[in-house]
Amino acid sequence: MDYRSPAAVLIMLVLLCGGDLNTAMSIRERCECLETVDKLTWRQITDFQVTPRSELCNSVQITNQKVCLNPESRQGKKIQNCWNRDAALHFHRSETPKNITSPAHETLQKTPAAS
Repeated sequence: MDYRSPAAVLIMLVLLCGGDLNTAMSIRERCECLETVDKLTWRQITDFQVTPRSELCNSVQITNQKVCLNPESRQGKKIQNCWNRDAALHFHRSETPKNITSPAHETLQKTPAAS
């Protein structure tokens, strides 16, 4: 009997399926922020997400839907400090309010000053 053909087909199937499984397991395959800005006006920040370093991306990412803020800039460091401080406070509390979606969200949303 010739086992070379079925073995080759089996190897091809394993390789094809294995690649698809790895892709499916990883939602982010690279850094989302290819370009960053150093500063935004506080009114431009309506919502944001902080993504820590990982094996897929070697930099901290602070993303908004339109721009990425440089995590090493002065404003980027302030946002990270606020995020980390509030996250630590909420982690240690036994019960968090149900209306808070992210720890720093309410801290960063400012109401315009009355003129």
